[in-house]
Amino acid sequence: MVARRVIENWLYWIVVDAIAAWLYFTQGLLATTLLFVIYLGIVVRGYVVWRREQAQQRLAGVAA
Repeated sequence: MVARRVIENWLYWIVVDAIAAWLYFTQGLLATTLLFVIYLGIVVRGYVVWRREQAQQRLAGVAA
């Protein structure tokens, strides 16, 4: 899905990482929780960047 640039893939990872972080937090595994919070930040940034790139491509396609 990532190779085909399916943007919904990022949304799946946002959900998975958020749930994993919450589960690890409830179990008291703070280092692992921190790791998944970092992953969550990376995924959110990836989603935002891809959305921005898709919007720019659409604008370029309309202008052409």
